[in-house]
Amino acid sequence: MSSHKHATIPAWQRNEHGGYSAEIDGWTLRVHWHPEESGGATRAATKHRGFSWDAKRGDLPRFVSLEHHEEIELAMVAAEAYPAQAEASAADGRKAAEADAETDAPH
Repeated sequence: MSSHKHATIPAWQRNEHGGYSAEIDGWTLRVHWHPEESGGATRAATKHRGFSWDAKRGDLPRFVSLEHHEEIELAMVAAEAYPAQAEASAADGRKAAEADAETDAPH
């Protein structure tokens, strides 16, 4: 059995511009291809090729990943994992705010 997560491939649709998108649990996820670009004479100025992703839900700001994955499936897996991470972080923030409110309340 593989320990690697796999993307929900049937959920992803190819877009006109060559990227992929999916609507999963109210989130719009997109994966984009970035070709290698040489921005100057030095190796440090070269942008590496790969796939990045972004996630958007409702009125929330779009989250854009800064990492590039060599494999599209790895970018899809990362994009699919983000909503659960974002919702867990939001829940932790709410719990912390409630705890702060309780300690600030007069007894």
